[in-house]
Amino acid sequence: ILSNDRQVANSIFTKEALLKAYPNFNGDVEVIYPPVEKVVLQKFEKKPNLVVSLGRFSPDKRQMEQIEIASKCPELEFVLMGFINSKTYFEQCQQRISELKLTNVHLLGDAPKEEVNSILASASFFLHNLRNEPFGITAVQGIQAGCIPLVHNSGGQKEVVPDSDLRYDTIPEAVQKLGNLTKLSDQERASMRQKLENNCTQFEATTFETKFKQLLEPYL
Repeated sequence: ILSNDRQVANSIFTKEALLKAYPNFNGDVEVIYPPVEKVVLQKFEKKPNLVVSLGRFSPDKRQMEQIEIASKCPELEFVLMGFINSKTYFEQCQQRISELKLTNVHLLGDAPKEEVNSILASASFFLHNLRNEPFGITAVQGIQAGCIPLVHNSGGQKEVVPDSDLRYDTIPEAVQKLGNLTKLSDQERASMRQKLENNCTQFEATTFETKFKQLLEPYL
């Protein structure tokens, strides 16, 4: 690493991982969150018991865990969306739903963007299960769509979702917290959404552009 090099991390989690990997490095590491494009969604009435997820169908995205959570929440409807990165894994998820005889879980693979956006806009909750994700754009997109997220208590998700009541470590805890969320009043849900949206302003493109410009100015 040269003396005039600058190190940039996409989250505090990534920064800490970098410094742990290179304990002899004593320079600065700037944290600049990735810009998340805010999609203008058509307004839909929120379905109070609809839980969605968004991510490629791949073992690391843990749709199988989402299915296990759904099996313990029969009062909720789950729609798991994403492009089919692994056909084998997608079919395994379908088979697991069939084995458990679940009627409250629906897989939506390779759906058009318009359909994905309409479901996001009508959902009340967003589920994200990946462990130690460096940042996590889809959770931000869920929040922007007006969903209340439940994410794994690890990685950059702790920065996207600072409220510990919206993070879980085990499947039973995820089930319990989803149940708690369904009992919130409309006013409580609205207040929670507002806090989440306020936190997400730091992930906007304008914030990214300002911080990156400040980073580069000394070299121009």
